[in-house]
Amino acid sequence: MPFLPVLRNLLAALLLTLIFGAQPALAQARRALIIGVGEYTQLRSLEGVPQRDAEGFGRVFTGPLGFDDVTILHDITQPEFLIALSEFIDRTQEGDTVVFIFSGHGWSDGAENYLAFADAPATGTESSRKLRTVALSGAVLEQIQGRMPRAVIAIIDACRDNPFADQTKSLPKGLGRVQEREGVLVAFAAGQGQTALAKVPWDADGGYSLFTRHLLPRLANASRPISRIFEDVRNEVQREAESVPHWQRPAIYSELPLDWCLGNTCEASLSEEGALWLAATRQAGTPEACSVYADYIARFPKGDYIAAATRLAALPPCAEAPANWSYLASYQPTLLKQMAQPVYVCDDAHATVYFGYDSAMMNVEGAAALDAFFGENPGCRISRIVIEGHDDGTFINEDGNRISQEYSVRVSERRASSIAAYLQAMGAPADKIIIHAFGATRPAVPDGDPAFNRRVEVTVVYEADAPDGLPG
Repeated sequence: MPFLPVLRNLLAALLLTLIFGAQPALAQARRALIIGVGEYTQLRSLEGVPQRDAEGFGRVFTGPLGFDDVTILHDITQPEFLIALSEFIDRTQEGDTVVFIFSGHGWSDGAENYLAFADAPATGTESSRKLRTVALSGAVLEQIQGRMPRAVIAIIDACRDNPFADQTKSLPKGLGRVQEREGVLVAFAAGQGQTALAKVPWDADGGYSLFTRHLLPRLANASRPISRIFEDVRNEVQREAESVPHWQRPAIYSELPLDWCLGNTCEASLSEEGALWLAATRQAGTPEACSVYADYIARFPKGDYIAAATRLAALPPCAEAPANWSYLASYQPTLLKQMAQPVYVCDDAHATVYFGYDSAMMNVEGAAALDAFFGENPGCRISRIVIEGHDDGTFINEDGNRISQEYSVRVSERRASSIAAYLQAMGAPADKIIIHAFGATRPAVPDGDPAFNRRVEVTVVYEADAPDGLPG
């Protein structure tokens, strides 16, 4: 072979390398590390639920989602996990999509969340437990992010209880929130301080956890934006848990784009209007949401969410609460007297709206619930609207400090007042509204989870003219 043609080929190859860069090409593989730990040498067994969850996730990621690299491990010890994590990270390349799933016991010291493996100790100091368990953010997510993946999704169903409760009374219940990171979504089966149900009473034996059961079929839709998947799951889990009754609302911390999905192709991206409204829902109840509502109203005066945006913009923290309805503190006996006026009731309607800890800010989901129930007028006139505010059901707050009855009543009154303001914005007559603030003196669910009692119950009574022969 002549020397010059060979030299020209070598120079051409070198030129291409210089043009396109000498670094390795982005692999852009999709990888999942799935862990299910249900059998512990010292901690309480979780009766096979985490193992079944792990297998279910494995089937979804290898089947409908078609991931390139799926590792499923059961009942492993901490050293075994660290080896598996190291090998998984070594395989991960820049530009990959990485999913990490853990189902099992977990705990939090209030600042970091820790995952417990099969050899986790039941006794010992907090410091020793940190050495024998694995920090989610510090040891897992940071290591994965160091490989510069395109996206990281962590799904953690490890908040069923504090497995060390008998030995460490000061530890928080459940897991805590995480610091949001660019390109990362972290989903917990339950919110901060909550416990996640392994099953509900009507579940058959041998199934998935409540959270996983709702997540798996939705996760299999690779073209649906991940943000919408988890919003759907959060609402369904909360709704089913409430019927137990139990307070469980999955927590999602995301810095992924709103229209990001697990598949190679996504459903049509959110419209500009939809993206703006979704941004508003994420900030609902905060002062930051007010400017988003104003922006939405200005840009989309005939938009799909204009009614909700207008009402929420007229409520605290965006505006002062109106004060032209009746307020009855829990110690005032006049409530029954006001309700005792004879009416002919033709129908009534009920709704429950939940609030965050020590918060009176109604969120978008609460507004949607009120829209649905108040918009169904049976054709009779409103006799009265009774709004009952409740608090945690205990006078010990989440920090372990005692609060006064007066403070508890004020919190529940502010919650009820925010509901009253919203209903009045919908056209409810102010003179028919009766607010009753119970505080923690009369929990809606005695002995229930405090979060389950952070609620306002609304009853609308409709009246009609009394039939002939009956007093009106």
